[in-house]
Amino acid sequence: MNKLPLIIATVGLLSAASWVSAQVANISTTAASSFNALNLTTTMQNASPTTSFSNDGYTMLVIKTGASAVSATLKTQAQSISQNGYGTTALSDIPLAIPANSVVLAGPFPQARWNTSQGTVNVTITPTVAGVSVSAVSQAQ
Repeated sequence: MNKLPLIIATVGLLSAASWVSAQVANISTTAASSFNALNLTTTMQNASPTTSFSNDGYTMLVIKTGASAVSATLKTQAQSISQNGYGTTALSDIPLAIPANSVVLAGPFPQARWNTSQGTVNVTITPTVAGVSVSAVSQAQ
């Protein structure tokens, strides 16, 4: 069975605002118990073109755009996945088109597919524009 990360886009609800595998997380991961969904700005950080975050397998990525639309690419680390009775399925990066003035929630990210050897998930964001922010939220069991 091919499982894709949950991707939810909220358009207009809130206003404004090549990868090296040795990359360490450049945004912090917040525990869901301290995450306030009604005030995203408290945990959001400025996005960089090569964003990465620590992943425990239950982590969700929040991307908030401002006046400009952006593209994000979730970088897979596994080439394929095999499941008894289902065979082998090739895996690839997942591109996201994020409209202006939107909030997108992506994840969770199963570690076998997404984690680098440092335990991070890599995401590229283009173009580099002001007003794009990100947050990683762990909803660990």
